[in-house]
Amino acid sequence: MPFNYQPSELLRLRDTLSEPRLSRYLKLTGSLRNAIEYYEWNSALGASLQVPLQSFEIALRNTFIRQLANAFGPHWYTPVTAMMDTHWQDQLDKTIGKLTKLKRLPICEADVVANATFGYWVALLARKHDQQ
Repeated sequence: MPFNYQPSELLRLRDTLSEPRLSRYLKLTGSLRNAIEYYEWNSALGASLQVPLQSFEIALRNTFIRQLANAFGPHWYTPVTAMMDTHWQDQLDKTIGKLTKLKRLPICEADVVANATFGYWVALLARKHDQQ
């Protein structure tokens, strides 16, 4: 249910959110009030997708982990990342470095899994890794 904004509040919201950010909504609706309502609707829609996307990410990475651990052992991330672009090798090195510094203990697979970005998991799906 949209908020009932006063005209002065709409102007402050426009300035706070910025005209460039609202421009798509302004073109679509032709009015600041409607543009802000659409912006709020879009934000609510994005928020409603957070839980399904989070569940998908967990399911995807856990599926990867099972398969990779079966093929490469408990420290699968070292040989697997070595097959990836240097960008992802650097990302994993940074993740492991950060974990080592924070924990000051040897890190385990669960630490790496919990701290790898979603982009890392998606990068594993690159066509060039099919044969590997």
